[in-house]
Amino acid sequence: MPSVQRFLSGHNNAARTAALSASSVRASRAIERVRAARTGGGNVRVGGNYTGHEATAIDVEIVAAGGIPRASRPQFAGVGNGRLSVQSVEAAAPLQSLTLTLADLGIPTQTALLDVRTVQIRARAAGAAGNQIRLSVQPDLTRAPTDWALLSDWPAGGALQQGEQWDWGALPLSTQGELDERSPRIQIGHDPQVYRPYRVYKDGAWQFGLSPAPERALPKGAAVWLISGGYVVTVTDGSTTETYGDTAAAQGEIASFYELLRALQASALVEVAGVVAADRAVGGMAAIDVPLRTQAWLHGLSGKVELKDVSVPPLAPTQSLIVRCINADVVGRERWSVVGDVSGALAEAVTGQPYASAAARFVIPAKAAQRESSGEHAFKYQPTQREKTEGVPSVCLRPFRMGRNARPRTVTFRYQLRPPADCSCADMPTPRLSMACLGLGEDMDIDNVEFMNRIKAVYQWREAFIRANTATQLAGVGPGTPGTPGTPGRPATPGRKKWVFVVVYRGLISRPPGTSQAIGIYQTATVTSVVEYFDESDAQNALNAVLAAGPLPEGTTKGVIGIGGVEVALHNISGGRHGEHVEGNLAVEESAMESMAVPGLPAVPPTPGTPGTPGKPIPFAYLAYVHDLDWMESAIPIIVGCLGRIYDKPAALPAWDALWAEIQADLAHLQATRNDIEKPERAHARYLDRYKSTVDNILLSVGILPKSDTSSTDAGGCWIDHGGSHWWVDAEGYYLPAFSNKPYISSRRDAETGKPYSTQEFGFGLIVACPERLKEGDEITVRILTVDGERPYQEGDEAIIQTVAGAPAWLSGGVDGTDVQTWRVAGSASGALPDYIVPTDGQPAPVYSQAGVQLKMALGGIPFALGDAFSLSVEAGQWRWRRDGGPWSAAANIPAPAAQSDTSFAPLADGLQVQFIAGAAPSFVPGDAYSFAVHQPWAVGHVRDAHERAWGWAGGAGSLTIDLGAPTPIEAIALARYHLPAGAQVQVAIDGGAPHTLETSGPVAVWMLPAPVQAARLTITVAQAEGGHIGWVWAGTPMATDHHASQCQRTRRWAVGRAGGINPAGLYAGAGDGWRLAWSPSDWSASRLVQDDMDRLMALLDWAQQRDEPLILVPHHRHPQDAALVRPGADALEITDQHAWQADDVQHRLLSATLELEPVYA
Repeated sequence: MPSVQRFLSGHNNAARTAALSASSVRASRAIERVRAARTGGGNVRVGGNYTGHEATAIDVEIVAAGGIPRASRPQFAGVGNGRLSVQSVEAAAPLQSLTLTLADLGIPTQTALLDVRTVQIRARAAGAAGNQIRLSVQPDLTRAPTDWALLSDWPAGGALQQGEQWDWGALPLSTQGELDERSPRIQIGHDPQVYRPYRVYKDGAWQFGLSPAPERALPKGAAVWLISGGYVVTVTDGSTTETYGDTAAAQGEIASFYELLRALQASALVEVAGVVAADRAVGGMAAIDVPLRTQAWLHGLSGKVELKDVSVPPLAPTQSLIVRCINADVVGRERWSVVGDVSGALAEAVTGQPYASAAARFVIPAKAAQRESSGEHAFKYQPTQREKTEGVPSVCLRPFRMGRNARPRTVTFRYQLRPPADCSCADMPTPRLSMACLGLGEDMDIDNVEFMNRIKAVYQWREAFIRANTATQLAGVGPGTPGTPGTPGRPATPGRKKWVFVVVYRGLISRPPGTSQAIGIYQTATVTSVVEYFDESDAQNALNAVLAAGPLPEGTTKGVIGIGGVEVALHNISGGRHGEHVEGNLAVEESAMESMAVPGLPAVPPTPGTPGTPGKPIPFAYLAYVHDLDWMESAIPIIVGCLGRIYDKPAALPAWDALWAEIQADLAHLQATRNDIEKPERAHARYLDRYKSTVDNILLSVGILPKSDTSSTDAGGCWIDHGGSHWWVDAEGYYLPAFSNKPYISSRRDAETGKPYSTQEFGFGLIVACPERLKEGDEITVRILTVDGERPYQEGDEAIIQTVAGAPAWLSGGVDGTDVQTWRVAGSASGALPDYIVPTDGQPAPVYSQAGVQLKMALGGIPFALGDAFSLSVEAGQWRWRRDGGPWSAAANIPAPAAQSDTSFAPLADGLQVQFIAGAAPSFVPGDAYSFAVHQPWAVGHVRDAHERAWGWAGGAGSLTIDLGAPTPIEAIALARYHLPAGAQVQVAIDGGAPHTLETSGPVAVWMLPAPVQAARLTITVAQAEGGHIGWVWAGTPMATDHHASQCQRTRRWAVGRAGGINPAGLYAGAGDGWRLAWSPSDWSASRLVQDDMDRLMALLDWAQQRDEPLILVPHHRHPQDAALVRPGADALEITDQHAWQADDVQHRLLSATLELEPVYA
């Protein structure tokens, strides 16, 4: 009786050699090219869903040229990485090669942009119009002094400084390295950059830094200023202007770069390209001020002289501006030349006075000198030649003092007769000098629009006022007088008053070029009225007519007065005369004149009565109401003079406008054709002080010191004209005269205003005993030999101001392009073909259709270059194929590819198809051969053995027929290495009999037949098993030993991989049952192995080891559910013979062994 154990091995599997057929096999795409022998540039592939039941081999061969036209794959030679694709090829297309060569790149449209740190500010509209966009940044910052200055230099680009001397209110960085939002904003010295200080604890100490890092070295001694305010940013293209950060217009303040970029997101002109984020890291866009600088700025100050209040006008050029002392005579009023590399010579500067020009603004600080100078001086009196009998006065200087401006010099005063008081050049009109002729610029160099508009308004108003106060009177006849009775004779009468008016011309006479004295001579001409008026009112009317006529004809017998003035005077020639004169156009002054008498009339005899007389003729008259005009002309110079000093200072203009409105309102009462006011008295003149005082405050509001109005005979009380017939005159004409027995302070007269001022050099008392002995020509010489003490400034001292020009930040790079490329196209058979025009502005390229070929180009990331070329061919070919080395098919045309593809397809068998992929021309050449291995991972033949391969079916059901070829004994049928979804059903039918359902819930399914049968065909059906597979089918007679094993031990094992160490983690891979079978010789009657058992067991184990194939162990044939898929656990099996292998007959051997079987994990 056999044992209860059963062994199901491939060694005795009847299904292994049976004919297998399945209802279906799951499709495979595992196709491998194993050989290619080709000369063409194309490729051949086999693909598809292979549904054959077993693997197969496919051979494909190109056998001939000709057939259906198709295109090779375009080949490129050049720089760019664009692509040319073939859309289609017409059936009638000629076979030829085509070449496309880039002949014209065109002009690409570019967008104007401006790189600013990590972003770009770009025009929203592409093209050259964006080049007109510019950004202007106007700082609106307020600087407040602090208690800090640099104790040492901070180098450019320096990151961190260590030491408390660098702590300027810095706050620590956050743990993320960001600046605190409360960090102060500072400027250092004249550096225009605004910084944010911070501190960081590093290397055991606080270290201090600036955001951003300094671009320029910050010098020792530079003051630290606290900054507030922001920037007004203007974006314009010349027609549209956008403003950001204008707090006066209720806009948000812009201080940081981040705030500017956020504001620009609303712009219709520009956009920001790049990441805009509130980056508060050091140097981040939220941790720095606006980095654009579009106004001129101060680069540096150097030189011996330290300037104050230095600022740079927005339009200053890049240059060095040298301020050099050229005259240090007067301490506190030194004169300085100002010369720029670009600006050239500018107006001179004066110590202590604010200086303003288009190049720079500054103040040269006044420095106090010692109040009294000391030194050596000498004095000499040199009388002129006298008769021996003439006495000589005694002359001495007592006291003598040196002023703070004293310096060595020699001055000689000569005693001479002074001109009479009524002969003064101050009373003469001042000629106008041509600045152009002197090489000092144009005569009129005012191009400030606001200034000219205001001046025009003043003079237009003035014209209207004058016209309102002038008129004409037509000639006519006055009313007649009635007759009068005769009168008795009368005695002689005293002289009567007579009136005439006199016109006096004074000035330079212009002469034509080329004549004698063509430059001009000074000429005075007098014209007297030919009419004598006995009625003062008639004379006044005639005078008014002259005044109202406007500028008089300035002619003389020698020429025309081109530069000068006209004086009109009314003379009373009969008894004291009063006159008025006009210089220029109606500028009236008053003066008193001498009396003049006219002889009286003789006695007149009585006359008879006279009849009435007709009306008296009234002459034609020009009327002017002088008092009103005088008053107006007194006010106009005040307002015009003020404007001339403040027109370039916008802050003062509103106050000037208010004063001008006030003056117009005050004078509006006089705009009528009559004398609205009487002759102005002093009280009226002092009324003008209200205007002058307002002007003074306007000037002071913008830092201009109002001019003093000292008397022409008083240098602030330092020099006084003491009168007299003689004075002591400086022989060189440098100093004002001295007077005998009067104190004298060195003084000069201002060349522009004519007013005296003290030079503060020296002073003395000129003591003359017996002054009547003085004689014209006497001289005294004063010499200052040495002066002790140092002056604040010396001639040659200088300061250097270095400025850097600013300009709007213009966007650039915008181009209006054609945005197309031109490709020359030529065919080897067709010749030159029309050009292919390809757009480059992002629009898709059109399809090029010529010579039966449709092409389309796509641009790449790397642009094309001139000379880049594509080439392709229109070609054709034929092919054939075979399977598993069988006969070849008939030759067929390589099919045409589908539209916009370079690959064509042709069917083979079992779902396979061949693919023809175009390549470089020629794509396919006769003789090209390809071989492919088509794998079938779900082949039905995989069920023949127990290896890890399986039969897979298509869909959710399948069937497998096992044709044993002849009736074969069958005791068991088993399945292993399967994977079936839950609910799947597997049935087995023997020779078409009733199906038996297998239990497939475990890793192995075994059906032990109740009794052996003879079967020729087995059918396995699977249902509800989508995606499932079966790896091994076993059918036949299991092996069994003659006696059962004395020991049958089951071991449950898990495939878990673990790492080393304590409590290592495990990686689970599966589970299975292992078995240990032992046959013991001690129980030879129940558990023993005979030689036949050993032979069959050894054959089974040899099979398993040689093929590395598992087997199925059924521990007890009545309990197939305990079956397990196992493999030998060792590569050795120890066999023991109780008789030590000494028996004469092998059948007498009593053998024992222990078989270890390891599980196959699933």
